[in-house]
Amino acid sequence: MLIIKLAWRNLWRNKRRTIITISSICFGLVLALVFIGLGDGTYGTMIDSAARLGSGHITLEHPDYRSSLLTRLTLQSTGEVTKYFKEINEIEGWAPRILGQAMLSTSYGSVGAAFIGVDPEREKENTLFIDKITEGSYLEHAEGRGVLIGKKMAARLNVSIGSKMVITANNLHGEIAAELLRVVGIFETGSEMIDGYICQITLKRAQTLLAMKETEITQLAIFITNQRATERIIEHLKISLSDANEVAVLSWREVMPELASYVELDGTSNYIFQIIIFIIIAAGILNTILMSVMERQFEFGVLLCLGMKPHNLLFLILTESMLLGLLGVTVGTVMGLLCNQYFTVKGFDMTLFTGENLDISGIALDPILYSDLYPDHLVITVVLVFLMTVLVGIYPAIKATRSEPIETLKKGK
Repeated sequence: MLIIKLAWRNLWRNKRRTIITISSICFGLVLALVFIGLGDGTYGTMIDSAARLGSGHITLEHPDYRSSLLTRLTLQSTGEVTKYFKEINEIEGWAPRILGQAMLSTSYGSVGAAFIGVDPEREKENTLFIDKITEGSYLEHAEGRGVLIGKKMAARLNVSIGSKMVITANNLHGEIAAELLRVVGIFETGSEMIDGYICQITLKRAQTLLAMKETEITQLAIFITNQRATERIIEHLKISLSDANEVAVLSWREVMPELASYVELDGTSNYIFQIIIFIIIAAGILNTILMSVMERQFEFGVLLCLGMKPHNLLFLILTESMLLGLLGVTVGTVMGLLCNQYFTVKGFDMTLFTGENLDISGIALDPILYSDLYPDHLVITVVLVFLMTVLVGIYPAIKATRSEPIETLKKGK
C-alpha cells in the first residue's frame, strides 16, 4: 500500500508530463476503439446486406451444387429440414430459392441474366430488395408472372412497369423453355452487378420454367439475427441434419468468398494500422517513464541506501506505469465509448472520399458508416493498451534497480 501511495505521488510531481502521457494513451485508445467500432459496424452491415440480397447468412443446398452450379442438383422435402429451425432462437427467417441462368427478351433486345425464383410471402420478411424498389411493387402472387428487375437492366431492355418480356432457359431435361413475364417492380441497389444482371420471379414460375417438381428447390436461405453466431448455428444444424446425405450446410463465407476475403483483408490492414499507432504511443510512454527514472537517480540512490530492496524499487516504477495505464485506459474507454455512441447514431459520412455510391465486392453500401463495437473487441483492445503501458515500464524499472547507490549519490552531488 505504501508503494502505491509513493507511486501516485511520484506521478503528480510533474503534472504536465503525466497529463501528456495519459493524454497520449487516451488518444491512442480512442482512435483504436473508433476504428474498430466503425470496422465492426461496416463489416456487419456488409455481411447482412449481402445475405439479404443473396443466399442468406446460412445456405442449405445439394453437396455438389457449389462446385458445378448445375440446376438439376436440387434439394427435396425441405419441410423435414425446416422443423429443426424452431430449436434455434437466432434464426429469424428462411426462404426457398431457385437459381438459374436465362435470357430476357423484349422487342427492344435481349440480355443474359441470373434469375432467382422466390416465395413472395417468405421473401417479404427477409429480403432487402423490397426496400430498394424505386418503381412499382414487389412480387405479389405466388403463381403470378411478375418479374422484379434492376434499373440498369430495365434501361438495357427499354422496359417500364407493366412491360412484357420473355424469359428463356434450359430446363432439367435439357430442353429450351420459355415463359412470358410482366415487369411489376424496378429496384436500384447501387451495385452494377445486381442492378444489371439479377432478376426475381416467383418460385412457382421458376419451377414451371425448369420443369421442377413442387418440392424441388436449389437453395434454402437462412437469415439470423446476429451474423456472429453463424458458425455456432451451422454446427448445430450439421448435427441435426447428420442423417441427411443430400444437404450441405454452408456459411456466407463459403457462398460469398470474395466478400469474406475482403472482410479478412480489410480487417487485417485495420489491425496493422492500430499496431503502428500503439508502437508510436508506446515509444512516447517509454521515453516519458525513462526520463522520469533518469531524473530521479539520486532519489533512488537514497532509497537504496536507506534499505529499500531493489525488487521493491522495481515494483515502485512498475506501479507508476500501471497507474498511468489505468488512468489512460479509463479516460480513453469512456471517451471511446462516447465517440462510438455518436457514430452509432449519427454515422461517419464517407461521401467526401467515395462519392454518393459505395460498392464493395459487388455489395452496395450506404456511404454513411455506422459504428457497432463488439464487447469482446472492446475488452481485448483496452487490455492490450493497458498491458502495453505496463510492459514499456519494465526497461526503465530494471535500469533503475541496476544503478549503484554510492555512485549514484556521488553523481547527485
